[in-house]
Amino acid sequence: MLLLLPRISDEVMERCRELPVIFRYLFFFYCYSIDRWRS
Repeated sequence: MLLLLPRISDEVMERCRELPVIFRYLFFFYCYSIDRWRS
């Protein structure tokens, strides 16, 4: 398990670059689900 840490941290660092886009999609999905839940 510990041996996987370097690879995982590398993936996390790469994904950190995409965070703004990911947060945009999460925010859109969050608003969409709230909208559906209300109606």
